[in-house]
Amino acid sequence: MAGIHILHKLKIQPIHTTGGRASLPPAIRHYLQIKPIPKNTLAGRHDTRKKLRADRLSEKHKQDQTAVFVDAANQGHNTYTLSVVNAELKIVNVASTRAASIKEAEEIAIALPIMHPTTHTLLSDSTSAILSFVKGSVGLNRAKVLRNCNQNERIKMNLVWVPTHSGNPGNEAAHKVGRGLANRVALSLEPGSPVGEAVAFYNELTNMYKDDRRLYPIPHSNLTRAQATILRRIQTDSLTTPHRLAIFSGGEVDSTCENCDKNTIANQSHILWECEGLPPPRELLPGPSETTWETLIQCPDEKLQKAVIAWAQEVAADKRPARNP
Repeated sequence: MAGIHILHKLKIQPIHTTGGRASLPPAIRHYLQIKPIPKNTLAGRHDTRKKLRADRLSEKHKQDQTAVFVDAANQGHNTYTLSVVNAELKIVNVASTRAASIKEAEEIAIALPIMHPTTHTLLSDSTSAILSFVKGSVGLNRAKVLRNCNQNERIKMNLVWVPTHSGNPGNEAAHKVGRGLANRVALSLEPGSPVGEAVAFYNELTNMYKDDRRLYPIPHSNLTRAQATILRRIQTDSLTTPHRLAIFSGGEVDSTCENCDKNTIANQSHILWECEGLPPPRELLPGPSETTWETLIQCPDEKLQKAVIAWAQEVAADKRPARNP
């Protein structure tokens, strides 16, 4: 209590914790190697030192498939979002949690990749959270989570401090993803994303997670239900084609392309962009290839979506003549 009284006299808000503290499981302490945190890293005074360290770590881990960057962001009301990003700036994991302080949230963010045996290097910008692991004392909830993985066969894992806001791509990416979750921003790593209203409802948060995993855009709102269905079938490779009809009919429908003389199987890729006898319009797909086609169906533009749907309706086969006996 004396320490808290002194902090109050100095007008410093003490950091409260929830659920008490507990020692790290022995197995975790055995394989977790914590690199020393450098001194003289005060923002505004030692920015050059921080920048050099950030650049050095970026160069060291830019192609490290076993390295991850973690961060936590405040949503308000003791709720925090956690983000884990790999060296390729791709999202590995996102989560939300309740904690009494940002320090506790950062501890949980560090605990997330520790439980995965493929992680060999973990980089965090939270000095206080790393020091908790140095002391071997973390929140009870973190200790309980980490006990679940203490029987796994692990190699040594390095916990490294990375300077925040110093240009390290991995740290900046993790920071941006966390803020995106907390502020209704799309989970992309593109610069210039606006800061929006904080997420307040469960369904909004789950929609963010779904949007993060979405491979293709949703059908434009101006599309009819029938058009949207066709677009979804294109995106999921389930369009009605001669090849698919032949499978469903037990061979009663001809599965080859009627526009080619190569006796080629008329699957979805063939009828939409591979067929030389009936190629897609040049204004729709100037250079037919798998890459250009994937780029086309990933476009959210209404006009392009309608053009893709119209082309699919023209070449898809709802009815095909039966094979000649």
